[in-house]
Amino acid sequence: VHASDMERLTATYNVHPAGTRDGQRTRFYLTQRIAGAALIPKIPRELAFGAPADPRRGLWRRQIFSRRSAWPEEYR
Repeated sequence: VHASDMERLTATYNVHPAGTRDGQRTRFYLTQRIAGAALIPKIPRELAFGAPADPRRGLWRRQIFSRRSAWPEEYR
């Protein structure tokens, strides 16, 4: 019953069951991560709040090198 319901939902609403890989969503998420990484050099050196000595390094690491397993479930 579950499988037939999921097939019907997919056909009717273009819903993809959890756990299936949707290349379009993955490409979108990767594009957003790369676009976010392009903004890192624009962060001013002087910030209005306390930050680590080099906050850009951590941002680069998180934006570019985060593991797929750390992504939100719907983008894997």
